[in-house]
Order: sequence, then structure tokens, then C-alpha cells
Amino acid sequence: MDKRQIGLDIRMWGHPGIGRYLRELLKAISACGQSGKNFHFLGYAKDETFLRELFPEALYKKAVSNIYSFREQLELTNFSGQVKLLHVPHFNAPFICHSKLLVTVHDLIYLKDSRYSGSSFGKMYVYALLSGIQKKAKAVIAVSNFTKRDLIASFPQIEERVEVIYEAASPCFRQKPESKDLLQARTSFGISSPFILFVGSLKAHKNVPVLLDAFEAVKNRHGIEHELVLVGRKDPKEQALLKRLESMASVRIFENKDDRDLFLLYHLADVLVTPSLWEGFGLPVLEAMSCGTPVICSDRSSL
Repeated sequence: MDKRQIGLDIRMWGHPGIGRYLRELLKAISACGQSGKNFHFLGYAKDETFLRELFPEALYKKAVSNIYSFREQLELTNFSGQVKLLHVPHFNAPFICHSKLLVTVHDLIYLKDSRYSGSSFGKMYVYALLSGIQKKAKAVIAVSNFTKRDLIASFPQIEERVEVIYEAASPCFRQKPESKDLLQARTSFGISSPFILFVGSLKAHKNVPVLLDAFEAVKNRHGIEHELVLVGRKDPKEQALLKRLESMASVRIFENKDDRDLFLLYHLADVLVTPSLWEGFGLPVLEAMSCGTPVICSDRSSL
């Protein structure tokens, strides 16, 4: 079989952050008129239908490996031999690559914060993966200058091959909603009060406990009628945080909301609050701004 020009690892298609990056990237490439005849995708069976709609002429190899597993190294190495350029949208690139390698690095939190790398072995594995990128990658995409500086500080030999390509809010967030849609959304979401919005995974580096402290303080001191609405995945490692959230009457959590629901929530919210301590980029801030929603955010990292 002839090698396709571009191979892309899309196993993280369903993830909230990197999945968003992949979905928007491929929708934009498709909008440029690409039929996919030069593309070969490595992804899970459940995601194939959507890719076929975007790229009817692309090849699709069904993945069997999990993210960060030893098996993924074997699978990615094998897949790289079937393409001329392999684009990996995360730092879990193969140690042995038979094609040119392009890697997107979003942030280094798995290297810098042991809560995410897990054990000492986990941190060593992350370091080994990033060291492999420093040695093997022909080019690296950083999604912000913050990530680029962070990457070069730890892996200086990679400096000449790093290019910053910013992320952007999806065009769907620049539309104007109908009043009837907003009214229907309030009913379907079950939200009658004004509310403050947070969008992001419920993890430590998102600084959610401080958001809760601030919300309770403002509510107690000024008697605001607002609820706090959190849109994001629960992290089972954050048991103390989850228990606190369950005990708060004016806080509600939506774990699974599509772009349309998120668009309506941005428009219904009085403000988006992003107190995150560490962001490689911080898309919700731009998404809210695209909807005309005021934003309060921290002055840390890329934000």
C-alpha cells in the first residue's frame, strides 16, 4: 500500500481539551476542501463515522491501545511506518518513529505537578517522552508563548524547532442566539436564577476551591441571588473537592455539554470566572469573549 502523506493520532478525539484541538483542526482542514486522500488516521472505532463524514477518502486504522500505555508505543511506531509525516497532538509521541514527526505540546503540567504524573515512575515516563520529542521531532507546535518558554526551559535543544500556533475559539461561539433559544435553554437546564459560570475540568490546577471560597464570601457578604454553574468533568482523585461541591446548595455541575449547550450557557451567564493556576492556553476565556460574556480570570501562565 502506498504511504499517505500525513498520519494523525486522533485517539484523544473524545477528550475535552486535546479532543477539542483535534476536532477544530480537522473541521478547519476539511473546510479548506481536503477530501482526505492524503490522510491516514489512527483512532478508535467509535470515532470513525464522524471522520468519514469529514474525509471520505482518508484511510482509517482502528486503534487498540490506551493513552500513556506501553502498547501505544508499539502501535504508534508501527503506524509511523505507514505514513510520511506523523502528527501527534500530545506529548505521548513514539520513542521510535519511522516517519517525520510533528508534535503539539499544550502544557507541561504532567511534568511539573506530581499530582498528574502520579508516581515517580510516571514523572520519569513523562520526562522520557518529552526528551524523546527533543531528539526525534522535526517540528513542535506550542499553543502559547507560555508553553514554548516552559518547554525550552526544560528542553533547550528543541528551541529552533518550536513554533507557536495559537488556538482560537470555534466559529460556533461567534453566532447570535435567538431569545426563544435562551428561554428554552433556561428551562432545559433548570436554571431560574442568575449565575456565575466556570468551564473546565474539576482539577486542582483549575483552582476550583478558591472559586468556591470567593463565591461563598460574595454570597454571604452581599446576598447575591446567583448560583455557581460548573461545566466540566469530575476528577475522581479530587474526593475532598467533590464532597464539598455536593454539600453546596447553590452550586450545580454539568459534566457533559455539547458546543450548542455551552454556547447558550455562555450567553446566559452573567460572568465567566477562570481562576486557574496553570493553563497551556485557556480556550473557555476566548469562547466566553466571543459570546460577549464578561470574564474574570487569573494572571497566571498563558492567561
